[in-house]
Amino acid sequence: MVRQKNFRTRQLRILFALFITLTGCSLLSRGYYNEDFIFVPKKPNFKLAKTKFEYNKTSMLDTVGYYQLSEIYYNGEKTFDFNWPYHSWSQSNVVIFKFNSDGTCYYVGVPYSEYSSFKHNSLVQKKYLKPSNFEYYRFITSHSIKIEVFVNSPGLGSYQVEKYSIINNGTTIYEDVVGGEKRVYLLKKFE
Repeated sequence: MVRQKNFRTRQLRILFALFITLTGCSLLSRGYYNEDFIFVPKKPNFKLAKTKFEYNKTSMLDTVGYYQLSEIYYNGEKTFDFNWPYHSWSQSNVVIFKFNSDGTCYYVGVPYSEYSSFKHNSLVQKKYLKPSNFEYYRFITSHSIKIEVFVNSPGLGSYQVEKYSIINNGTTIYEDVVGGEKRVYLLKKFE
């Protein structure tokens, strides 16, 4: 009788562990992939959204065009250039920021296969630039901003605040990432 009880207890523990393994990640996750495969929060809780926003009129940050990831440097050495001909774009996304004058912005990856349409087709733009994909930004100075983004970190999702500098009369923004990496985004206009 005791032996059968221990066996039953062991079976229940195994079933419970299996259940937690299979459902735990989805239950604990604070985000999900939406229909455009962008990781978004289940219940948005951006701290910057709760702070007052005033557009800095002396800033050169562009809210009409968009900024495209163009170069990445690591310890001063260029490791990525959007214009390199040998980059395999067929499997890649073009990473962009689009800032709005109300303190919201989009940080999305547009599949390379749709990028040429994105530049001049408002229907493709609306597919990626929609409220469910919002992030938030605030000015630190007229030449720097902080952006709160929601990222998929070990399956759970977390909010991160990143700082960017605005240079070259607003045609360039860049982020110095901890660890010697620098990401450069260049201003592009919709056609």
